Amino acid sequence: MAMATQVLKYVKNYSGNSDSATMLIYDAIGVNPMGKGIDGAQFANELFYLKDMGCKEVKIRVNSIGGSVMDGFSMFSAINEIKKSIPVNVYIDGMAASIAGVVSMAGTKVAISNYGMLMVHNPEVDPSAPISVKNQEILGLIKNSLMSMLSSKNNFSKEKLSDMMQQETWMTAEDCLKNGFVDEIFSSGAGKVSIPESLKNNGNKLLLFYNKLLNTDKKMSRLNTLLKLSNEASDESVANAVEALQSKVSSLTETLTATQNSLKEAKDALQAELDAKAAENEKLAIEEVTNAIKLNKITEADKTSWVALAKSDLSAVRNAFSVMGKVSAGASVLGTINNGIANPLTEAKAKWNAREWEKNDPKGWAELKATAPETFNQIFTKTYGATPKF
Repeated sequence: MAMATQVLKYVKNYSGNSDSATMLIYDAIGVNPMGKGIDGAQFANELFYLKDMGCKEVKIRVNSIGGSVMDGFSMFSAINEIKKSIPVNVYIDGMAASIAGVVSMAGTKVAISNYGMLMVHNPEVDPSAPISVKNQEILGLIKNSLMSMLSSKNNFSKEKLSDMMQQETWMTAEDCLKNGFVDEIFSSGAGKVSIPESLKNNGNKLLLFYNKLLNTDKKMSRLNTLLKLSNEASDESVANAVEALQSKVSSLTETLTATQNSLKEAKDALQAELDAKAAENEKLAIEEVTNAIKLNKITEADKTSWVALAKSDLSAVRNAFSVMGKVSAGASVLGTINNGIANPLTEAKAKWNAREWEKNDPKGWAELKATAPETFNQIFTKTYGATPKF
């Protein structure tokens, strides 16, 4: 059955009737605000499309620093499912770091270039997010999932994998083969990577060192320009500039967090004040209605409705009570509040919030604003948490 043509973003050499296709993970995983990066859902859709079109083999080539765990989950799951029907072989052409390394483990066969590298580490949250107990629990669950995914290519214990992730472990091609993360090493014509000891515990400097090995002079030149460094700047100078930027970002993040905390405290204080006023208003409403019952101006049966009215406009209810006479046994004065005073409220409308007024009776809402501004302000403030501006 013929299938509709699909625009393929990550498939690079498929004509629609060939037996083999190649997909590239040559960017960060997850789409950033600028629209760059690998969209995990689209990548998965394209992989399923290749299978549906009758493709017999898919080769996935990887050179990525990692990124979004959620997008990575979609990619890993799609590869894991498709390989049940056709081979999905992964080739780490350069770096497979973080979630990119995890995604690579889903392949039917995983190969790495002789200068390739793989890195695993603990999952992280946005630096600006609060480190709460709940966040820690979520990170623990994500880490367990990542360890299960990583273990598909080796026999390491959960404790060993956990320790490797905790330490942020970087592995050369030979390390990957030795530890069972890949099935083979393929030659690229370049020499194998040997990581200097001085760089092993510094992720930023190690990344710069590795980029240089991959001949990314053009990219480094652009980075130097952005950092206001000369093209001849050393790796150490670039790394220091990056670390300085990270320090500024960290400082700004701390300032933002402090500002957010201050705003939250102010909001909480305002809410507490509004709650106190509401409680006081309710107390006065109950007292006013209770007194009216004692004076036999209204019946006990009407108490709830009158309290609701009094909470909305205490002054209007006081005026109503002041002109009322005593009621006979069994009588009800509900609906007669307009006898002697102007009050647009009814028992039902007294329970409305501002949104319900605006939706159900906009004309009445306007009349309430004009004839009973105190009631209007109370309802508006209770609904939106702020006083109206005229």
